[in-house]
Amino acid sequence: MKKPTPPKKPPSAQLHFAEKPKDPAQPKTRAASPKAPSRKPRKKKNQASPQKILLLTGLEIASLAISAVTGIVALLGFAANRFSGTRFFTNLLPFTLGVLGLIVAITLLLTGWLRLRRWLQTKSRLLPPAIALMIALTVGVVTIQGHFTWAFGHFRTLVGGKEEASRVTLAHQVFATYRRSDPKQLQQLINR
Repeated sequence: MKKPTPPKKPPSAQLHFAEKPKDPAQPKTRAASPKAPSRKPRKKKNQASPQKILLLTGLEIASLAISAVTGIVALLGFAANRFSGTRFFTNLLPFTLGVLGLIVAITLLLTGWLRLRRWLQTKSRLLPPAIALMIALTVGVVTIQGHFTWAFGHFRTLVGGKEEASRVTLAHQVFATYRRSDPKQLQQLINR
C-alpha cells in the first residue's frame, strides 16, 4: 500500500539545519522558482531630440501668436469702426465691454487649446504644431480676402492718435482735389 505523500513546499520554505555553509569562493546561484512569469521587454518610445521638440514648440507658438494678433487687430478694428464717437453709453462703454469680451474669449480659447493639445499629443507629437499651422494659414487666407485691410485701417486710426488723424485728413484732401479737377487739365499736367 502506498502512503499519501505530503505536498511539496517551495525550496525557500525547506530549511535544513544540517546543510553546510557554501564556500564564498563559489558563485552564488539563485534557486529556480516555480514557473515565474516571464516579463516582456518594454518597447521604448521614440524619444525626440531636444532640437526637434524645440522646433515643433516654436512653430506652434509662432502660428498661434500670428493667429491671435491678426484676430485681435481685426476685432479691435471692427469695434473701433462700430463704436466710434465720444458718448459714454453709446460709444465708449460698448467698446470697453467689447475689449473685456475679447480678453475673456482669448482666455477661454487658450484654455481649450491647452486641453486639446494634451489630447493631441497622446496621438502624435506632430499634431499640435500641424493644427496650429493650419489655423494660422486659414487666418492668413481670410486676411488676404480684403476685409482685414478695412479693419486694419480702423485699428490704425484707433491706435495712431493725432498722427494718424492728420495723415487721414491729408489723404482725403488730396483725393478730393483730384476728384474735383478736370480730366483734361490733369492730362495736360501729366504731359508737361
